[in-house]
Amino acid sequence: NEITVGGGYNPVFFTLASAPGTLHGTVTSGQDVAVGAMVFLEPWDMAQHKRLGDLRTARADVRGQYQFRGLAPGDYRVMATFEYQMPDEAEMDRAEPRVVKAEAGSDLTQNLDLFVIR
Repeated sequence: NEITVGGGYNPVFFTLASAPGTLHGTVTSGQDVAVGAMVFLEPWDMAQHKRLGDLRTARADVRGQYQFRGLAPGDYRVMATFEYQMPDEAEMDRAEPRVVKAEAGSDLTQNLDLFVIR
């Protein structure tokens, strides 16, 4: 269900779903897995090009695998790095994050290349 609450110049959109989504994958650096890499996930508004909420973080395990559970439907940007503790929108832009779209009950796989500042 989508609900739009308007008023003034800043409408607010709520999307409700009966089952949250999941995003998981493997972080690699070249041919190696990136053990311990931080993975950042941000809810993203594609049209307005802005972050919609707080970053979520996960750490790649000994197999380079990460997972986010409980995702609301919508667009997200995701990236993995050792370079930042909590990247802002501009730093996420520079890292060229992957964009994923979560649907109700979706189980998404997105493998990531480790971002390194050059």
